[in-house]
Amino acid sequence: MNTKNRRLLSLLAAAAALAISCGLVTAGDAAAEDSGYFSASVAGKSTNYVTIDMNSGVYADMMIANGNITSTQSVAAMAQANGAFAAINGTYFEAYEGLPIAWGTVIRDGEMVHSGNNAVGAFTADGRFLVDRITWEIEGYLDGELVCYPWRINHPSTEAESISILTDEYQAPAVPPEGGKAILVGADGRVSGSTEGEFTVPAGGFVMTFGPAPQILAQANKFYVGGRVSYSYSAKTTFTGEGDWKNITCAVGAGPSLIINGQVTADGPAEGFTEDKIVTYAAGRSFIGATADNRVFFGNIGAATLTEAAAVCQELGLVNAMCLDGGGSIALYYEGRVASGGRDVNNALGFFRGEKQPPLGVSINGRAVNWTDARPFIDENSRTLVPLRAVADAMGLEISWDGGKQEAKFTDGERSIIFPVGSRSALTTEGSVTMDTAAIVIEGRTYAPARPLAVYFGYEVTWDGATRTVILTKEGDGPIGGDGL
Repeated sequence: MNTKNRRLLSLLAAAAALAISCGLVTAGDAAAEDSGYFSASVAGKSTNYVTIDMNSGVYADMMIANGNITSTQSVAAMAQANGAFAAINGTYFEAYEGLPIAWGTVIRDGEMVHSGNNAVGAFTADGRFLVDRITWEIEGYLDGELVCYPWRINHPSTEAESISILTDEYQAPAVPPEGGKAILVGADGRVSGSTEGEFTVPAGGFVMTFGPAPQILAQANKFYVGGRVSYSYSAKTTFTGEGDWKNITCAVGAGPSLIINGQVTADGPAEGFTEDKIVTYAAGRSFIGATADNRVFFGNIGAATLTEAAAVCQELGLVNAMCLDGGGSIALYYEGRVASGGRDVNNALGFFRGEKQPPLGVSINGRAVNWTDARPFIDENSRTLVPLRAVADAMGLEISWDGGKQEAKFTDGERSIIFPVGSRSALTTEGSVTMDTAAIVIEGRTYAPARPLAVYFGYEVTWDGATRTVILTKEGDGPIGGDGL
C-alpha cells in the first residue's frame, strides 16, 4: 500500500471515529461496505462529506426537480422521489428571478437535459469519474443530413443568430427569438409544424428555435412537415481524451474545477468565472471528486477559498475534483438524513444501489401524468405515494384544501373524497376508506396512495413493474392490484 493510500485510510478512520463520537453516524453506517458519511476537519476546514465505492454496484445519475428543467425542489425530496440513497446539489441555476433554469451541463441517463460549457464532472458507464473543461458541439440533422449547429439545449435563446433545442423536460411555455421561428418535432422524430409565437414542447418530442438573422431563418425554412429531425452532441476536451466522453452516462457542469488528473486547476477566471464570491472570497463550497481507485467523495466545506477547497480535496486523496453550486444551494443527503439543506434547487446528483430503474410515473387512460412541481415516490413501507393534485387534475376532478383541518378534498360534482393529513382513513360521501399508509404533506403538496382516489371514481388500478408506472383505466378488464401501489 502506498503512502497516499495509507494517509487516506488513516484520515477516513479518524473521520469515522469523530463522526461516531459526535453521534453524526452510527458504527454500522461507518462500516457500510459501499458508502459512509463523515464530518471532520480536513486541511483545516470543517468538511461534511459522503464517500461511495463505485466498484460496489452503485451508480450515479442526475436528477431534475419534479422531472422538469424549469422547476425547483429540495435535494432531499429529489432523492426520495427518485430512490437515491445519497445526493448532493448540482449545477448553478437561476435562483433569483424568472424561470429557475440550470446554467451548467446536465446529462441524465445518457441524454443531455441542459447544455453548458466549461468545468464538467461526468461518470462513465463503468463508474469512473472524469473532470475536464468541456465545450459541447451540437449538430442538427434533417433526413440524416447535417443542416445546423444549435447553440444550446433547454436554455432559450434571444440572439438573432441563435439556434436552440428545447426537449420535453422543458415544461414551461416558450417563444422563439423575436422575429424567429420554432420547428416542432413530435415523439416520432418528425416535424409536426412550425410557429412564430408561443409554444409548448410536444410530449416525447422537442423543438428547434431559430433566430431572425436571414442566414438562420434560411436554415429553419429547410424543415418541412413530416421531415425526420435529430440532433447529436460531442465533447471538445482540454485535459482528457474525447473518447472517454463518448461513454458517459451522466454529467454535471459547474466549477471551478479543483483538480484534474492529479494536478490542481483551481483557476476561476480561466473557466469564465468573474464573481469575487466564487474566485476570491472564502465561501461555503460544495464539491465532488474521486480517488484513483474509483471511490467518490462529495460534500460541503465551510468558508474556503478555491485554493483551500483544492487543498481539502488533495488531503482526501482525490485525483479529479470540482466545485458544484455553492452558497445557499449547498445541500447534502445520505441514507434518509438531511446532512445539510439549503434552498430548493433545479437539479442534483444522486447515487443509487442495484440496477438502474425508470422514474415512477402514473398513466391515466394511456396518457402519462405531467409532473410540474412534484413527483411520486416510494415510502419506507414500499408503497407508491403520488401528488394528489396532479393526478386529480388529470382526472378532471375539482380540488380544494382546508388549511385549518389539513384536509384535501376531491369531487366530480356529485361525490367527494377527503384525505386528512396524517390519517390512514379517507372520508367519502358514503363512508370511510382505510388506506395502508397515511396521507402526508411535503413542501406544500399532499401525497397519498393513488388507489383510494382512483377506485372511488371508477378507475381500475394496475402496476407495471418494468416501467414503474401506476396505470389507471376507467374501463378495462385488467386486474385491480399489484405490488407497490
